[in-house]
Amino acid sequence: MTDDGSLVSVVAISLAGVKARRFWSKVDCADCWEWTACTDGDGYGRFNIGGRPWRAHRVSWALLVQDLPKGLYVDHLCRNRRCVNPDHLEPVPPVVNTKRGALASINRSLRGLRRGVGHDRAGSIEAPVGIAA
Repeated sequence: MTDDGSLVSVVAISLAGVKARRFWSKVDCADCWEWTACTDGDGYGRFNIGGRPWRAHRVSWALLVQDLPKGLYVDHLCRNRRCVNPDHLEPVPPVVNTKRGALASINRSLRGLRRGVGHDRAGSIEAPVGIAA
């Protein structure tokens, strides 16, 4: 195989034997296969190949499935940025990835609002400050 610059090509050339074991040693294979090593500033797992950092979920996808077609991103269906389980990943166009990420952000905010509802000592629900009961 010649190196055409694709991630599969880089992975095939660089992750033979010891390096592949090094990659998988950084994964905790439960439901989400959690990346346990370093992450980037956005919370995605990071793995260096040939001195270049790659997002771990992309390396996992390339190792276990195939390279991504040009212009597609690997989206986390589980919304866990550390997950490298290919069953939890899906190649999508950037616009789909962005919309899904925005929806996940809204859902996290709504869950935070629900968690903000407190209970007084008698067990009555009290609304958070600024929300009418």
